[in-house]
Amino acid sequence: MTLDGLEKVIKESCPRRSKVNFIRYADDFITTASQKRLLEKNIIPAINEFLKPRGLMLSPEKTRIVRIDNGVDFLGQHLRKYRNKLITTPTVENEKDFLDKIRNIIRKSYGLSSQDLIKRLNSVIRGWANYHMYVQSSRSFSKGDTVLFHSLMRWARRKHPNKSNGWIVKKYFNNSKRKWGFSCIVKDKNGNKKLFELIKPSFIKLVKYIKIKGASNPFNPEYTNYFKMRSISSNTCPI
Repeated sequence: MTLDGLEKVIKESCPRRSKVNFIRYADDFITTASQKRLLEKNIIPAINEFLKPRGLMLSPEKTRIVRIDNGVDFLGQHLRKYRNKLITTPTVENEKDFLDKIRNIIRKSYGLSSQDLIKRLNSVIRGWANYHMYVQSSRSFSKGDTVLFHSLMRWARRKHPNKSNGWIVKKYFNNSKRKWGFSCIVKDKNGNKKLFELIKPSFIKLVKYIKIKGASNPFNPEYTNYFKMRSISSNTCPI
């Protein structure tokens, strides 16, 4: 709420009909303009004046001016204009952090059963993949699949040092209906066998995101039905 009103201040600092836009999430924001001069002479000074009485200031480490052709990282995603198209992908750092995290989970789980390992991995994979499901994440998802396979093969070889790769593949990677899906067979309370499967990033379907209405607020009862309409399941597209 402290930054509410900043968009108006930024747009009022520039001449009318200037191509200026403001995108914010909590205390992170991006301001775009058609000219570098507008950012340097009008917008940044206006932001500093807005923040000063609130006891805040722009972070020197995070604040920089870049061309959209070179791209910018924002909230774990890289935005770049390429041949008149906006390309949005997971950032290199975000992808690396995710891959390191799943490697560490597997590395520290050699004493666990396959079911417990899948439970640990699923929550991490689902959260990361669902966050990036609205952008061009195919390459990152495919890389995640590859890292998972090799890391899980190392886990299985260490767990079964006297078994062949063929035996390991048949036990852990050949039960799922999906190709090379890591899974195990568990019994429910009634003793019935059930397939327990790892969620690979590529299992998450990419969805085209539709821009949210700027005036909508999830805390305003007036927009309750609107946000209900936007809620999605794995097989539907947001509105």
